[in-house]
Amino acid sequence: MQVVQGIIQKHMDEVQQSFIYQSKNDLLDQYIEYKNADDYKAILIHLMLQSSGLPMKQIHTLCIASELVDSGIKTHEKIEAVHQAEITKRQLTVLAGDFYSSKYYKILADHNLIPAIKILAKAIQEINEAKMSRHYANIQDITPSVYIAWLEKIHASILGHLVDEYAIERDIWYEICSNVSLVQALLEEQVQMVPTYNGVLSFKIVLLYQKLNTEEKNEFSNILNNKEKLTAVLVKYNIQAIINHYAEQFSNRAIQCIDQLQTKFVKDEVRKCVNQLFQHTMNHSLAHE
Repeated sequence: MQVVQGIIQKHMDEVQQSFIYQSKNDLLDQYIEYKNADDYKAILIHLMLQSSGLPMKQIHTLCIASELVDSGIKTHEKIEAVHQAEITKRQLTVLAGDFYSSKYYKILADHNLIPAIKILAKAIQEINEAKMSRHYANIQDITPSVYIAWLEKIHASILGHLVDEYAIERDIWYEICSNVSLVQALLEEQVQMVPTYNGVLSFKIVLLYQKLNTEEKNEFSNILNNKEKLTAVLVKYNIQAIINHYAEQFSNRAIQCIDQLQTKFVKDEVRKCVNQLFQHTMNHSLAHE
């Protein structure tokens, strides 16, 4: 996703190249699909840190470390129930996630950014706590607001803690990062639901359960396991339109906050990044309707 031009694009290319270099491992590369850094997160982190006046070398290091943490977390998410023949790949997926996560510690230590280690460690803790809550929750106990709170913790904690530590316009940046992350989270869940202790889960499943009548709730497990039935009830209760409404709300909040940023250059670049992400989300949503 090419979303910025000129000098910012040059910096993003440098971050991406450093990320590739730091994440390479000859053994793991044979088994684990390579993951690119998330452009929108790296760009938001870069622009937020730049607007705070940090030296470019520190910005570069913090961007790479944050993306390694994010990649480690997302690599762990790929671990699902597998056949015995795939056990080696599963073990290596665990190892790959740990590999990503450990690299951030060394990079920050090598550059004497010790406080940042604590910042990212706190974010990792919050992400894992939210994931555990989601993993063991019963669908009967999950409201849309509870699920959104989990999504915010899981997808925005890294950005949020960096904002809390480094941003000058802290409240504005927090709202931007939080709402943009929620839009991206909803987009990712369109592609794949989350495996949990009780089956699978996603925001659309939470919304659907709230809409079902008593008879349908009693048949909920059967509905989830039958693709045709699931598709039918999702259409019946217009769940995709509800998700689109949430995404639109998050998008509007982010855009309103972007307009409040003081530096025109930063404002323009953040708007470019966010508009392209939102357009991608809208196109993807239309494809699922």
